[in-house]
Amino acid sequence: MKKESEDIKEIERNIDRLLSKTTIGSSPILRSENQLRTNECTETLYELPIDQNEKKKQNTVQIEQQNNDQRPDGITELTEKYRLIALNTSDLIAFTTFDINPTFTFVSPSHKKILGYKENELLGKPGLDFIHESDVERLMELLLPYIQAKINNTLTNDMLTTTQNIDYRFRDKSGHWHFLKSTVDIVKNELLFISKDITEYKKAEDALVESERRYHNLYNNLRDGFAAVDMNGEITECNPAFIDMLGYSIDELHSLTYDDITPKKWHGLERQILENQVKKRGYSDLYEKEYKRKDGRIIPIELQTYIIKDNQNCHCGYWAFIRDISIRKKMDAEQKENEERIKAIVMNAPIGIAVCGKDKYFISANESFCKILGFSENELQKMTFKDITHGDDIYESNRLIQDLINGKVTYFTLDKRYIKKDKNMIFGKVIVSAIRDQQGSPTYIIVELEDITEHKKMVDALKKSEEKFMKAFKSSPVAISITRIDDGRFLEVNKSLEHLIGYSRDELLAKTTIELNIWVDGNDRKLLFETLSRDGSVYNHEYRFRSKNGNIIITRYSGEVIDFSGEHAVLSVLIDITNTKKADDLLRDSEEKYRSIVENTQDIIMLTNPDGRVGYISPACRTVLEYQPDDLIGKTPEIFYPDDIEKVHCALTKALQGISGSNYQYRIVTKDRKIKWVSHSWSSIFNENHNLKYIVSVIRDITDIKLAEQNLKMKIEELEKYKSVTINREIKMVQLKKEINELCKQLHLDPKYPDS
Repeated sequence: MKKESEDIKEIERNIDRLLSKTTIGSSPILRSENQLRTNECTETLYELPIDQNEKKKQNTVQIEQQNNDQRPDGITELTEKYRLIALNTSDLIAFTTFDINPTFTFVSPSHKKILGYKENELLGKPGLDFIHESDVERLMELLLPYIQAKINNTLTNDMLTTTQNIDYRFRDKSGHWHFLKSTVDIVKNELLFISKDITEYKKAEDALVESERRYHNLYNNLRDGFAAVDMNGEITECNPAFIDMLGYSIDELHSLTYDDITPKKWHGLERQILENQVKKRGYSDLYEKEYKRKDGRIIPIELQTYIIKDNQNCHCGYWAFIRDISIRKKMDAEQKENEERIKAIVMNAPIGIAVCGKDKYFISANESFCKILGFSENELQKMTFKDITHGDDIYESNRLIQDLINGKVTYFTLDKRYIKKDKNMIFGKVIVSAIRDQQGSPTYIIVELEDITEHKKMVDALKKSEEKFMKAFKSSPVAISITRIDDGRFLEVNKSLEHLIGYSRDELLAKTTIELNIWVDGNDRKLLFETLSRDGSVYNHEYRFRSKNGNIIITRYSGEVIDFSGEHAVLSVLIDITNTKKADDLLRDSEEKYRSIVENTQDIIMLTNPDGRVGYISPACRTVLEYQPDDLIGKTPEIFYPDDIEKVHCALTKALQGISGSNYQYRIVTKDRKIKWVSHSWSSIFNENHNLKYIVSVIRDITDIKLAEQNLKMKIEELEKYKSVTINREIKMVQLKKEINELCKQLHLDPKYPDS
């Protein structure tokens, strides 16, 4: 572009020199020198009139004809080159008047292609009217010194030969703004603008800035750690996740090497990896080791290391992504412990589950999988998925499995056709995932298969009836709405939301959530939209809304920012949990009531685990056993009277077998070595697998009752004795009968001698 401008200037200077040698100056109709030279450049080179006055146009044509007859061939040739450049260049070339409000006197055809303006739509128009108002001031600051110098007739040669550069926005015919990069020159008595459309460059530049911003945010918000070290192993850079992982400050980390934060047992292995992998090929495999945090805690991590090279392609350091795998390691251990349990669940699952190797041959299959396809497990172990897949579905199945093996997807779901052993075809819904080793390579492929043949028939039948086919949004039993994010206006709602809120669809679409006053707490709405603006979604939050009749509705809310018909909107899903919350409150009250009963009853309430240890014992144990609850919880009680231990063990055996018992009486020894009688009743509680969960016991202190029974027995014996040996036995008998009746009363028994 700059070269083209210089070429045009050179041609113009040559034309000026040639024009000065012609006889144009002797023309009887010669105008002023500046007018003549301006008109010649404009009319001869671009074949455009200075103004629209027809008479002047004719005079100009006559002058031009005379001049052409007298002009040397050199000028004609240069003029033609100059004209062809101006008319055919892809850049925008324009002449304007040299004054405070420049108007167009010439525009190149490229204005039509780039900006959409025809020639006559710009000629004679003020150029500033098309320039963005924010850029006019800058442009005028550039031009005013020259315009002022022209008015004062103080233009210097340096001013005339200086080229100015400026970027500004120019409005095209459709109203859109284009960024132009222009050079501005003074040519005779006009201004020459040679401009290039840099709109796409500006967009790319803005996109690059935005991309840098996004990647900077990504770096700071990575959940994995990032760190770089120099060739001495000293940490030179790290992200916040790495700092949090190790517990050091950034300054402390800069004073450490990777050896300082790595236990010694890993130093040798890591040096081997750097020598054999990173230095040779530029990166390492994903490998595991441990870090030593500032607080001394050792954490397992996995990382992959890359080489850093300087401008001379020399090694100058290493960088790595580091992931804390403490949770994963813990999960691996738990998974190993539960392997047999999971296997039992898989083998008895109601859906078909099978395991394949990397070669796609079946390794195992549960009963449901075999039943669906009609093959035995032994038969399946000699087959791959292709052997049971309909021919038309093999390609898609193979493509998805390959993506899974290559790690492009973590799992996939597919509805496909299967061929059973009896050659009949069924439709199956399959979910396929992979179990991977620590390096991320798949070791097993897990296949979950559900026979959806009947479901497929039902779906096909439903498709035939337009009335039964509705969009999920309209038919969902869950309340769903779409609201505009800037003002909360409803854009769409389903029937479930109408029923939940109590407003009709027309009422909801006519107003915003604020106008309807459906938010019970305005701060909830504010916090929600702050979260949506930041994260783009929320999940499973609890919010309260007000229905049309004023009732408060408690909901479980999830929302996500979406684009709806070109508008920034929020898709909201609301689940009414009002009744659930009330039920939870009632359950909580019930639990409190029964807890109060248990903790305040004079009887001991006790839960015994299947191993005989006490899981819970009520506070009444302080009175009855003279032990604190913490003295007994988690232990096997040793409180039984020696002569009754065998009897108690017999009762415990029955309880562990699920046999309930009541009013089982035996003696116990308190903490203070007192002997008491207790009555023990129990019931066994089982879990959903019919295994004993715990034994519920009620233990009552019956020592006083036992003593009363002994006294009663003694009095009766004494009465019988006096019947035969005492002279005044009648009197004594009356007295004893009264005492016996009183003891019966204490034991809540009917009087033995009601007539006494």
